[in-house]
Amino acid sequence: MLKEVDDALKHRPYKMPRHMWLLEAIHEKLMRARQAASDNGPMIG
Repeated sequence: MLKEVDDALKHRPYKMPRHMWLLEAIHEKLMRARQAASDNGPMIG
């Protein structure tokens, strides 16, 4: 899996360390999940 990450990083317009790219991806995923939850209304439970 790290090879796939490294391959993706090679195609970035600027250099970025692997750990920063992974943190950015996690952050984006959490933001999308938060947005989807707010779009669907409050969760009950």
